[in-house]
Amino acid sequence: MKAEHFDPLGRSGLPKLAERAEISSEDALESQGLGFAFPVHKKIRTMQALHIPTFAEGGEQIDRAELLKVSLRSVKNAWEKAIEPRIGAIRNKAVEEKERKEGNDFFTEADVESEKLIVGEFTREFGEQNLQFYGEEVGGYSGNPDANITVRIDPIDGTHTFKFGKQDWCIMVGVYEGKRDAQEQIVASVFSPERNELFYYVKDIGAFSYNQETGESTELLPVEGQDDLRELIVSFYAHAEFEQRGKDDEIIKTLGEQGAEVKMFSSGTEVLEAFMTRGKRILIFDGDMDQTDYIPLSMLVRAGYKIYEWGADQEIRPEDPALDNKKVVIVPPGQAGLQVRELIAHIHTKDGPN
Repeated sequence: MKAEHFDPLGRSGLPKLAERAEISSEDALESQGLGFAFPVHKKIRTMQALHIPTFAEGGEQIDRAELLKVSLRSVKNAWEKAIEPRIGAIRNKAVEEKERKEGNDFFTEADVESEKLIVGEFTREFGEQNLQFYGEEVGGYSGNPDANITVRIDPIDGTHTFKFGKQDWCIMVGVYEGKRDAQEQIVASVFSPERNELFYYVKDIGAFSYNQETGESTELLPVEGQDDLRELIVSFYAHAEFEQRGKDDEIIKTLGEQGAEVKMFSSGTEVLEAFMTRGKRILIFDGDMDQTDYIPLSMLVRAGYKIYEWGADQEIRPEDPALDNKKVVIVPPGQAGLQVRELIAHIHTKDGPN
């Protein structure tokens, strides 16, 4: 090696580090001045105003930037005020009978208080009469059913992992325009506080990540085509109720035989990994998902992924409320996704679906 190429202190990388630090500082200062709870990307700070009507026939209008600000503030405050103060006690006690749902699912006091806080943030800012809510813990709609803007909330996505001390859980808020059967996501925030990661999205602007440890805000690029199943991880979510599960064991076994690495998952952080790996994840849901679980999937679809029911060829919109409890597969572009879809279709339908 020639002496002029030897750089033991990594000086050649210092200008780039300094540039990133300067950008991060600029992101933080400008974002704070604009009223954002987290540093946001320059594309967000400079986006043009776009007002969303609160009712189809008119009424008040709310700028999309303000919806994002409240969304970000609500997930931050949910962590700091509703979840973090209770996390030690929740993790150190057994699940009580009153906290159990169907199957092996359950909720915690932090779920309930987090959802209440998020609803409160939006209603204080915009008025309850201007919004409709769908809460994971409430299990249905509240607010004004005639509103043109709906806020979907999953106060702790991945309650199992949260309860038992893992970091793979997140707080999710999605804001949608339109009536229930024709909603379109316009804003989303997904905060994983114990992983120090935030993902957020604004329609027609893009999806972005912010790392609290490094201070960097990054635009998330469209995913790449994936043709080799052996280079992907297939993440499988099993239904909480055993009697409602499909042919999970056979699907997982066959995927392994075809060279796929399969792992089980239980929270939206897996969707975020699909983003960060540029498409090297295939997600399989064996039902047991509701509207709130699809909050991060709307941004993933806009990055190039597609959603299909098991054994079906028609693509599904991630905002569709009819997706509740559907068995679906979410695939990146390329042959690997088609291979998995065909495999599932063959197993799911060969003796009649479960």
